[in-house]
Amino acid sequence: MYQCPNCGGQLRFNIPTQQLACENCQSEFDPYQISKEKDAEEESFYDVTVFKCPQCGGEIVSSDNTAANFCTFCGASTVLTSNLRKEKRPGYIIPFTKTKEDCKKAYAKHMRRAWFAPKELKDSRFIDSFRGIYMPYWAYHITEEGPVSLSASRSYRRGDYIITDKYSVSGDINSSYKGISYDASSSFDDQLSQSIAPYDVRNMNRFTPSYLCGFYADTADVDPDTYTSDAIDIAATKTYDYVKTRPELGAVSLDETAASAKSKFNPKCKAADGAMFPVWFMSYRNKDRVAYATVNGQTGKVVADMPVSISKYIISSLILAIPVFVLLNAFLTLLPSTTLGLSAIVAALVCFLYSSELNQIMNRDMPDFPENIQSGKYNGNGRTNDGTVCYNTPGQNSYDRKNKKKKKNSSGAGALVVIIFAFVFIMFSFLTADIDNSGIFRLATYVAVILSIAGSAASIKPYSVVTGRHMPATFITMAAVVVAAVIQFTAPVSDLFYYAGAILCLAAVIILLLGVIKYYNVLSTRKLPQFINYSGGDDRA
Repeated sequence: MYQCPNCGGQLRFNIPTQQLACENCQSEFDPYQISKEKDAEEESFYDVTVFKCPQCGGEIVSSDNTAANFCTFCGASTVLTSNLRKEKRPGYIIPFTKTKEDCKKAYAKHMRRAWFAPKELKDSRFIDSFRGIYMPYWAYHITEEGPVSLSASRSYRRGDYIITDKYSVSGDINSSYKGISYDASSSFDDQLSQSIAPYDVRNMNRFTPSYLCGFYADTADVDPDTYTSDAIDIAATKTYDYVKTRPELGAVSLDETAASAKSKFNPKCKAADGAMFPVWFMSYRNKDRVAYATVNGQTGKVVADMPVSISKYIISSLILAIPVFVLLNAFLTLLPSTTLGLSAIVAALVCFLYSSELNQIMNRDMPDFPENIQSGKYNGNGRTNDGTVCYNTPGQNSYDRKNKKKKKNSSGAGALVVIIFAFVFIMFSFLTADIDNSGIFRLATYVAVILSIAGSAASIKPYSVVTGRHMPATFITMAAVVVAAVIQFTAPVSDLFYYAGAILCLAAVIILLLGVIKYYNVLSTRKLPQFINYSGGDDRA
């Protein structure tokens, strides 16, 4: 805690003036003028108060020694144990430039488009819970120096021939990239850190603990070597893009790719400096799930998890169904067999959507599954068994920072194929409504059976892993589609059978859609422990 030299009052960082302000005598001081002897620039460490949760072990750092009575990671209402510790001093810091009021206004504007969001997310009392956190980052300095020779070519037509001339583009390169940054906290979700980027690293200041007055900070627990190759890749891509667009090349184009040219640029990582970047956090907890909103404390960019209110969705759907029914009734007449076929196709489509969401949840939360711990993929402490930090942690997407590639989701691709097929099929049917296409829709119902079986089979494993049960709702839809196929095959005289089958399929669709919304909310929230009810810092900042 830093005290006012004039009156001994507590100093806090004032965002609008970028000065340390005293709450008592209103004096203001330059952050670099107020520092304790032990926080001098030449020291590699500085003193902080570390608050640790006795339940989950989560830690958060403050420059103040004020008591904390809840955990910011698991949300436990408990008095956190505190102790003084020396923390490694980062090299740079980007101070908050957006005040809490700026943050609240940006978030409120962002939420105007969120029609189906729970009302709590728009409540002014809830929005007031934003708190300022400094998140740790690694800022890399990459250089590229030396002679470079790249292959290039120019093609042109001469008569009946296409002639290609080959060139060697040579020169000396001398480039330097400072501030290529990656978050250095394993607790900070990759999607969030990437989404609220970029920060203007040109405005980084030399670090002094005075900037932390009135705020909390997370600690860096990711090795800087984790991102070195990624920073080099970014630098190589920027250099490559610069070279290939040089007007001196004229009509000559490079045959090299950024990946192949990277080694020729002789890249080197000169330094990986620790830095702290400002983030406004707010969390929304619902039972054992949490959603949170983040606002870039420098630019004001908003990124928020957006769960859906099921009640709002149902009411809106019912209201929308009225004009849709009127329009269809006025301009389109469907035969009973056509109605049944369309209902079966829609049911099969929703089966794939349901399965796709379950697979995404399974892939994202994979480290939690016992079979993965037993197989040696994950040892339960945030690292793989070879010692590599594991970023496929609960609450994050299936993501490997070592190779920076998201895992592909085959069920998602299958769902896309089904969507395209269903759209083309339905549009074709509407355009040929005056033709007797009952045979087409009878065939479509049989195809829907195959698709619903495939979608149901694809949902068994992820449903079992996610819920611990073994009978996904897709089985109900599959049974409804099978009934529809039986009706189409037997071709009863009474239209009531067709309409009954269509109603059965649509009822199954409604059940599945409610499940889709439920699992969408799982995808848009995160498991505990995570950042929960972030508090601390100065509300008046």
